[in-house]
Amino acid sequence: MSERELLQRLRDANPYPHPEDLLEAQRDKTLLLADIDERSRSMSVQQSPPKPETDQPRRWSNRNLVAGLAFAMTILVVGVAIVAIVGDSDPAVMDSTPDAVQGDPRPLVDEWVDAMNRGDLAAALAVLSPETSCDLPNTAPETCEQHLGYLIAIGTHIEKETCRESAPYRCSFGLTSQLHATLGYPNFSLPMRPELSLDGNGLLVADFFGNIDTSTPYFPSEGGDLWRVMEADYPELNITLPWGPDPYDERAGVAAMEAAREYNSPERVLQALQSTLEIYVASGVRQCMSEAGSECAAYTGFLKGINAQLTWDCDPATARDSVITCPVTVDSDIHQAIGSEPANGEITVTYRGGRAQVVEFSLPFAAEAPTHDAFLAYAATVDGLFNDNERPVWTAESAATWIAAAQDFAAQQAADG
Repeated sequence: MSERELLQRLRDANPYPHPEDLLEAQRDKTLLLADIDERSRSMSVQQSPPKPETDQPRRWSNRNLVAGLAFAMTILVVGVAIVAIVGDSDPAVMDSTPDAVQGDPRPLVDEWVDAMNRGDLAAALAVLSPETSCDLPNTAPETCEQHLGYLIAIGTHIEKETCRESAPYRCSFGLTSQLHATLGYPNFSLPMRPELSLDGNGLLVADFFGNIDTSTPYFPSEGGDLWRVMEADYPELNITLPWGPDPYDERAGVAAMEAAREYNSPERVLQALQSTLEIYVASGVRQCMSEAGSECAAYTGFLKGINAQLTWDCDPATARDSVITCPVTVDSDIHQAIGSEPANGEITVTYRGGRAQVVEFSLPFAAEAPTHDAFLAYAATVDGLFNDNERPVWTAESAATWIAAAQDFAAQQAADG
């Protein structure tokens, strides 16, 4: 081959003999790869001149050696350019690894959340990898079919709050449920913040519940007796305290909803509260609200001290948003001292977690509002019946003084004619 022919072959082998052409092609990697491929096909079909038939060994002149080195350097430069471009290219174009492994899991996260919120267990499981864990901390291992079945059975709603926009993908969720709402906590949300990825088949990988803070109660502390109540009635659920059933599955979820409806029913709450107040025991009530303040033991002690008789007329069907308002008729030694008939009052009960949490009393000391108001005004002039904050002092210790004040008030009213 002549020197001219060799140089022409070198020019044909280099798709970008001018540096500015190579720079332009680097900005369009698809174009560069196409050009290299085209030159490669072109070179493969060129006809080489016939080799001379000689038995003499091939001799290389210096000129041949320089030309050969130039050709090798050209191929090397082109190869380096290809490697550099491949290393900086889009994995979806150049990488042989499946797209799903390096992909964004957030679309599948949305599919999973939507399936859970509409109660479609099969669809929720279909997007999960076998590598996914649905175990709760401090409980026996559970399959995703079991635990997700439990969440659907208790009417769980999953709210996706935030997600990282790049790997590692970590999303924050808040979980509310009809079980919590039935117990009186419709806005109680359990936090969940798993890291998410995709497996080699493009399915969702996560440890959904493993990082839940165990210091966050599954129920608010005041409503945590549900498992204790269920322990005796549902032995088949293997309930342990304080963690609940083992395993968490659809059967446990159905039973929990059934028990919660009974446990936090207004009928049951009112029955327990009425018995409590009738014997003047306040241990089951967390807060009593009245004009005097919020001390349950003090107020119920006062009612006992004035020999109050309460007649309830509560209708559980009127309960709304965990609040029951009950008309009540009250009679006491104060009413009799004033000369009043039993008065009509009201008790408002706010309940959650199977018990009355706040009880607000409005119990007049006379059947007629003007007489009640006049008596309180008179009592404000008696030492010890009102505190520095101008609130009445209603305690077991002050009850006798209130009765005496009622007698003095009645005598004054009679004297004034």
